[in-house]
Amino acid sequence: MSDDVYRRAGVDIDASDEAVRRYQQAAGVAWRPEVVGGIGHFAGLFALSGGTGEVLVAGADGVGSKLLLASELSAFSDIGIDLVAMVVNDVLTVGARPLFVLDYLAVDRLDPEQAGEVVASVARGCRQAGCALLGGETAELPDMLRPGVLDLAGFAVGAVSKERIISGEAIRPGHKVIGIASDGFHANGYTLIRKIVRDFKLDLSAPRAQGLPSLGTELLSPTRIYVGAVHDVLALPLSGLAHVTGGGIGGNLVRILPGGCRAVIDQTRWAEPALVRFIRETAHLSHEAVRHVFNLGIGFLLVAPAEAAEQILAVLAASGERAFEIGWIEAGERAVRWQ
Repeated sequence: MSDDVYRRAGVDIDASDEAVRRYQQAAGVAWRPEVVGGIGHFAGLFALSGGTGEVLVAGADGVGSKLLLASELSAFSDIGIDLVAMVVNDVLTVGARPLFVLDYLAVDRLDPEQAGEVVASVARGCRQAGCALLGGETAELPDMLRPGVLDLAGFAVGAVSKERIISGEAIRPGHKVIGIASDGFHANGYTLIRKIVRDFKLDLSAPRAQGLPSLGTELLSPTRIYVGAVHDVLALPLSGLAHVTGGGIGGNLVRILPGGCRAVIDQTRWAEPALVRFIRETAHLSHEAVRHVFNLGIGFLLVAPAEAAEQILAVLAASGERAFEIGWIEAGERAVRWQ
């Protein structure tokens, strides 16, 4: 398989980038003066009136084609955690504390037991994130969804003081990039993963190695929620935060870089997860290809002045997170360079 393997699997990252550009243009006609910044960051910011200095932070996302794998395995007990993680981790990227989540569950035919299992997992995710499940919507769409297929999406709203917003504008050459470990592939790249499972006839019910859970169980490991750990370091100097979702480390880190700053990522600073290696080697993917699709075992990024990096790593370790100094910022074009 070539490096455009994700496009061959059915997902075009370039088309997604173009769609975001057009969304930014369209959103300009629906602007209000309370909007802080523009569209393109991980979350949208809206200043509350009354001079409180509080800013609402909102993020929206869905679980995506990982749901098809969950449907195939009839395993929905954790899928709502993926939804919560995807939206609260986005809200977290500006230093906000998530307040509440609302979800949207669409099915072809409503199965109350299945719906209850999914919503219960959303509630568990909210509890992990320290936010409320404020409500949601369930839709029965037999003309739109195939039997047995469901869709799960939603959004989170958080809050942060205006003077405590972490936008990435303070990133400078010499700053360090810290990565916090992921739990598997999180909720990205599953169109490609499912294609590899089909093409290479992988047995989801069997472990990839002795002593491990089944491959299906590994692939359904829920997205990690980073709210508690990252809030433990917000009192320390931080210049940028990024959630590693579609587009991998490079595609998401570049979103917070200011002009004149280039990030350098050294992949020797942490070990390639065994599950990533298994998928890469099974499908004969190049390292460059997997960088564009998967998180490579890093789910969240922090950028900080060099003198603060060691203390940040120590606090994250005390929170139970595995974190690594994976790169640095240098002067140059706004981009991410691998070495």
